[in-house]
Amino acid sequence: KRIIEKEGFLSLYKGLTAVYAQQIPKMALRFVSFEYYKEILPPAFAYVNEAASQNIGLVTFTAGLMSGLTDAILVVTPTEVCKIRMQAENVEMMDAGVQMKRKYGNVVQTAVTIVKEEGP
Repeated sequence: KRIIEKEGFLSLYKGLTAVYAQQIPKMALRFVSFEYYKEILPPAFAYVNEAASQNIGLVTFTAGLMSGLTDAILVVTPTEVCKIRMQAENVEMMDAGVQMKRKYGNVVQTAVTIVKEEGP
Protein backbone atom coordinates (compact mmCIF):
# COMPACT_ATOMS: atom_id res chain seq x y z
CA LYS A 1 0.00 0.00 0.00
CA ARG A 2 2.82 2.39 0.89
CA ILE A 3 4.66 1.59 -2.32
CA ILE A 4 1.58 2.40 -4.41
CA GLU A 5 1.04 5.64 -2.53
CA LYS A 6 4.68 6.67 -2.74
CA GLU A 7 5.71 5.45 -6.22
CA GLY A 8 2.45 4.67 -8.03
CA PHE A 9 0.73 1.47 -9.14
CA LEU A 10 3.20 0.67 -11.93
CA SER A 11 6.05 0.53 -9.41
CA LEU A 12 4.73 -2.92 -8.44
CA TYR A 13 6.02 -4.13 -11.81
CA LYS A 14 9.36 -2.35 -11.61
CA GLY A 15 11.58 -5.46 -11.60
CA LEU A 16 9.64 -7.45 -14.15
CA THR A 17 12.16 -6.97 -16.97
CA ALA A 18 14.83 -8.65 -14.84
CA VAL A 19 12.56 -11.64 -14.34
CA TYR A 20 11.75 -11.86 -18.05
CA ALA A 21 15.40 -11.44 -18.99
CA GLN A 22 16.13 -14.57 -17.01
CA GLN A 23 13.07 -16.78 -17.40
CA ILE A 24 12.47 -16.58 -21.15
CA PRO A 25 15.99 -17.50 -22.30
CA LYS A 26 16.34 -19.99 -19.45
CA MET A 27 13.26 -21.98 -20.40
CA ALA A 28 13.98 -21.78 -24.14
CA LEU A 29 17.52 -23.07 -23.61
CA ARG A 30 16.31 -25.77 -21.22
CA PHE A 31 13.78 -27.16 -23.71
CA VAL A 32 16.19 -27.07 -26.65
CA SER A 33 19.12 -28.54 -24.74
CA PHE A 34 16.95 -31.27 -23.17
CA GLU A 35 15.82 -32.48 -26.59
CA TYR A 36 19.38 -32.28 -27.90
CA TYR A 37 20.78 -34.29 -24.99
CA LYS A 38 18.01 -36.90 -25.36
CA GLU A 39 19.18 -37.45 -28.94
CA ILE A 40 22.91 -37.64 -28.32
CA LEU A 41 22.97 -39.57 -25.04
CA PRO A 42 21.82 -43.04 -26.23
CA PRO A 43 24.73 -43.41 -28.68
CA ALA A 44 27.12 -42.06 -26.02
CA PHE A 45 25.79 -44.55 -23.47
CA ALA A 46 25.97 -47.37 -26.05
CA TYR A 47 29.67 -46.68 -26.41
CA VAL A 48 30.12 -47.61 -22.74
CA ASN A 49 27.25 -50.07 -22.14
CA GLU A 50 24.55 -51.16 -24.62
CA ALA A 51 22.00 -51.77 -21.85
CA ALA A 52 22.41 -48.21 -20.55
CA SER A 53 21.57 -46.78 -23.98
CA GLN A 54 18.22 -48.61 -23.90
CA ASN A 55 17.32 -47.36 -20.41
CA ILE A 56 14.88 -44.51 -21.16
CA GLY A 57 14.75 -43.41 -17.50
CA LEU A 58 18.52 -43.05 -17.32
CA VAL A 59 18.63 -41.15 -20.62
CA THR A 60 15.80 -38.80 -19.56
CA PHE A 61 17.29 -38.19 -16.12
CA THR A 62 20.73 -37.46 -17.54
CA ALA A 63 19.30 -35.20 -20.27
CA GLY A 64 17.34 -33.26 -17.63
CA LEU A 65 20.39 -32.96 -15.41
CA MET A 66 22.58 -31.74 -18.25
CA SER A 67 19.98 -29.28 -19.57
CA GLY A 68 19.59 -27.84 -16.06
CA LEU A 69 23.35 -27.41 -15.79
CA THR A 70 23.46 -25.81 -19.24
CA ASP A 71 20.83 -23.18 -18.45
CA ALA A 72 22.33 -22.54 -15.00
CA ILE A 73 25.75 -21.83 -16.47
CA LEU A 74 24.72 -19.90 -19.58
CA VAL A 75 21.65 -17.97 -18.36
CA VAL A 76 20.92 -18.10 -14.63
CA THR A 77 24.34 -17.16 -13.27
CA PRO A 78 24.89 -14.11 -15.51
CA THR A 79 21.36 -12.78 -14.99
CA GLU A 80 21.58 -13.34 -11.23
CA VAL A 81 24.80 -11.31 -11.14
CA CYS A 82 23.02 -8.46 -12.96
CA LYS A 83 20.00 -8.67 -10.67
CA ILE A 84 22.13 -8.66 -7.52
CA ARG A 85 24.17 -5.67 -8.75
CA MET A 86 20.96 -3.73 -9.44
CA GLN A 87 19.52 -4.66 -6.03
CA ALA A 88 22.72 -3.68 -4.23
CA GLU A 89 22.73 -0.34 -6.00
CA ASN A 90 19.12 0.28 -4.95
CA VAL A 91 19.96 -0.51 -1.32
CA GLU A 92 22.86 1.94 -1.44
CA MET A 93 20.65 4.63 -2.95
CA MET A 94 18.00 4.14 -0.26
CA ASP A 95 20.53 5.06 2.40
CA ALA A 96 19.53 8.56 3.51
CA GLY A 97 23.08 9.91 3.51
CA VAL A 98 23.96 8.75 -0.02
CA GLN A 99 23.12 10.79 -3.10
CA MET A 100 24.49 9.06 -6.16
CA LYS A 101 23.81 8.74 -9.85
CA ARG A 102 22.33 5.41 -10.87
CA LYS A 103 24.97 3.24 -12.55
CA TYR A 104 22.66 0.45 -13.71
CA GLY A 105 19.42 1.26 -15.53
CA ASN A 106 18.09 -2.13 -16.64
CA VAL A 107 19.28 -5.71 -16.97
CA VAL A 108 20.72 -5.36 -20.48
CA GLN A 109 22.54 -2.13 -19.64
CA THR A 110 23.82 -3.73 -16.43
CA ALA A 111 25.22 -6.70 -18.36
CA VAL A 112 26.89 -4.40 -20.90
CA THR A 113 28.42 -2.28 -18.11
CA ILE A 114 29.76 -5.34 -16.27
CA VAL A 115 31.32 -6.76 -19.45
CA LYS A 116 32.88 -3.40 -20.33
CA GLU A 117 34.30 -2.81 -16.86
CA GLU A 118 35.20 -6.33 -15.80
CA GLY A 119 35.35 -8.40 -18.99
CA PRO A 120 33.25 -11.39 -20.00
